[in-house]
Amino acid sequence: MEQPHGPQQQRPPSSPPVPPAAGGPAAAAADAPHAAPRAPRRLSRRRLLKLGGLVAAAGGLGLYRCGLYDERLLPPGLRVLGRREAAIAAAVIETVLPPEPPPSPERVRTLLAAIDAYLLGLPAEQVEQLRWLLLGVEHGTFWFGARLERFTRLGARGRTDVLTGWQRSRLGLARAGLRGLVALVFLAHYRDAPAFAAIGYGGPLAPGFAGPPASAARYARLLAPPEREPGW
Repeated sequence: MEQPHGPQQQRPPSSPPVPPAAGGPAAAAADAPHAAPRAPRRLSRRRLLKLGGLVAAAGGLGLYRCGLYDERLLPPGLRVLGRREAAIAAAVIETVLPPEPPPSPERVRTLLAAIDAYLLGLPAEQVEQLRWLLLGVEHGTFWFGARLERFTRLGARGRTDVLTGWQRSRLGLARAGLRGLVALVFLAHYRDAPAFAAIGYGGPLAPGFAGPPASAARYARLLAPPEREPGW
């Protein structure tokens, strides 16, 4: 077989690798000592004091907003309301009831006990809604009354402004919640004799509520004579 004419191209021999020049950058990098690992940064005293101050301020703010409730108005033996919820309800009672004369501490305790007894018969879901409503009144003072303090720390004027904000709110849920809360207070308030005189009510025609002489006489006419009482 004939070979093709013409010069054949030959590959040049591969040149051996050139060693790095002595003193070059690669050699310098290889000969350089490895950097020692950084030691962990320690918390300086100044940083520690700042951090401690921030934690203390946050804890103080939380305690101011959510703790340190006055329990002098709380009756013993509450079964549904917790201490915080009862303290908020006591502040609502003092705000809602007529200011003249202001309700005495004993009167507030009586109403709280009556509200707590009434809540025993409600479903758990409704009681939970009441708890959230009380917390909303307590901590929603900025949105409903432009106040920074919580409800129980406000004076009489501030509390009135907050409840007025709930009453005039554009949120129907807020207005309905306030109506329910006020109805609960009045339900407890008008259940016994101390509240009857303010509305000119002589009391029910029932034993234990004699009322004025005219009411007592009307009730007496409804009673059977002792000798005609049924024997069961």
